[in-house]
Amino acid sequence: MADMDRLVEVELLKSLGDVNLEKGRLGKDVGKFNMALALYIAAVVRCDNRDQGESIEHRYEYTERLLQGLSSEGSQGQSTEDNEITTTAKLAGMFQDLDKRRAAGGNTDSVLVGYAQLMVEGIVNDNSMLETEAIKSIGDVYLKRGTETGDTKDLTRASALYNKALARCHNVQRTVVLVHRLLHTAKIRQDITSRDIKRPTRTQQQDVGRRKDHFRPLSHSSDNINGGKHRLHSVPEPQKAEKTTRVDDDNEYEEHLHAGCRALQTGDLDTAEQSVAAALKSVQVKGGERKKKEAESLYKLGGVYLKRGIQSKDGGDFTKAAALCNAALVRSRRVDIAKAIREITQAFVKEVLKIEQKEDSDDTEKHKLMLKADRDYVEKELKRIEQEVDPYSLDDEDPKIKEVEMKRVEEIEALFQTLADQRSHCQLAEC
Repeated sequence: MADMDRLVEVELLKSLGDVNLEKGRLGKDVGKFNMALALYIAAVVRCDNRDQGESIEHRYEYTERLLQGLSSEGSQGQSTEDNEITTTAKLAGMFQDLDKRRAAGGNTDSVLVGYAQLMVEGIVNDNSMLETEAIKSIGDVYLKRGTETGDTKDLTRASALYNKALARCHNVQRTVVLVHRLLHTAKIRQDITSRDIKRPTRTQQQDVGRRKDHFRPLSHSSDNINGGKHRLHSVPEPQKAEKTTRVDDDNEYEEHLHAGCRALQTGDLDTAEQSVAAALKSVQVKGGERKKKEAESLYKLGGVYLKRGIQSKDGGDFTKAAALCNAALVRSRRVDIAKAIREITQAFVKEVLKIEQKEDSDDTEKHKLMLKADRDYVEKELKRIEQEVDPYSLDDEDPKIKEVEMKRVEEIEALFQTLADQRSHCQLAEC
């Protein structure tokens, strides 16, 4: 999860299921079989590889057959499933020991193992609260480690885990806490990056001066040896190689883009997506030409997702199409891209919402002003909350930190509610 490797994550869940399957088979334990089934289900839900998914499904079916046979024989094993509702107090008790060890700054590896065990327990028992809290706690370990060492890789792992916990979370207050963690992590990363950028500037200048002094005699001697001809013939070589590489990159870009357009016209959307994505990856030039090519690739890729959304009636495809076209519009203020975004909106309303929509009235400026007013209000409120209720200004051991965190949660929850009401009123007015 921390390294955002979905394949490995699924493989680990499957392997844990295999372990429990073998224990259940040897000990004829119904509880172990149930744990194996729960882990296989969790692996299938997270799996996006067809072959891997089929393998897990076969294991699930095999476990079910063994469990049915064991149930018909009558098993002496005890079920280990825990269906009790987890309260906040009970959850705090489960994490108390590990949290103390983490705060003491001991061996973080053993703490990570403890949190991972609680996460697996949450997955097995379908306890999203326990699973989310365990993932968040693992993220906290990486956040603390990254803050102390200045290693941005640990901060990346922390952000990935907070995002994963956010996807599993179904509680408003915990969602707000996770958002705080993400913002705090981003702020620390920015501070570390700014510090690292400033530090080497002076060192690089000194190195450049040393290199000039070091290579000056060598350049002089080589000119004497070759009568000055060596320098004349050696300088253009990299330029020629650079021009050749640039031409190759341009040809590769054009080939992929044309292949994607042809596939889009024939209706082969998978090939079109792969080809246009390859064209986007092949863009290596710098400056305005780069933005132009990126804009064209993003625009074409948005067209692929628009056609896919029309076929699948899936709102997610329309969202991707609009996001890609907006990214293209940022890079190139082309009229056809802006028009395509409006067409995506109209297609979404027609295909997904099943509403016949007339041509859009010219309310663009009005909508922009309404959105700007809402954004200004949110920005003002966030600054106020940041100044008045800031738990990060307190020490980790301060007894008031919980009270301040809860007050911050309530403030942001109220802000979310206000923003939702404003959006609802806006939509009602449009209707």
